[in-house]
Amino acid sequence: MSELTLRKDTPRQYPVIEAFRGRVWRSRAALIGKDVMLFSGLVALYGLLLDHGLSIEIGLLGLFLACCWVGFSTLWVNLARVRLVRHGRWGKGVIIQRKRLLLWHELLRAEKHRSFLIRYRYQVNQREYVGQLTLCRCAFDRLSVDQAITIAYHENSSSKSLPLRVAVMTIPH
Repeated sequence: MSELTLRKDTPRQYPVIEAFRGRVWRSRAALIGKDVMLFSGLVALYGLLLDHGLSIEIGLLGLFLACCWVGFSTLWVNLARVRLVRHGRWGKGVIIQRKRLLLWHELLRAEKHRSFLIRYRYQVNQREYVGQLTLCRCAFDRLSVDQAITIAYHENSSSKSLPLRVAVMTIPH
């Protein structure tokens, strides 16, 4: 676990590097992009083995576009989460569901490197919202159903939220 602590009042000290250095959260768009990278690589390999130029070109183009997609989506999501942690309001929430995501690019990876999804519920101004977050195994194991958590949410768009406990967790492996 990280030794980073967050104040209750805003703005909070949360450096941008904290969103990238050992964070347990993952971007759903980046995970989908990694699956596209896998299939594009297979198409390029298929074209290379059968000497089919169009398949090679399509595969390489898919690899390039998927790499750009993964990079930009990771950057975009992490910067949005930094803004949310720095300037978001706090509320109480509860985890309502945990499940494993089935992704092709994770089939050969160790269990601790796979992706999982949690859904949580929280209230803002008498309205109830449901949020979700993709995590690695080490964070998933530390969060259980019906566990009370503190949620950071955007005051103008309450659908944007993040469990603050996840913001200070780091990958132990």
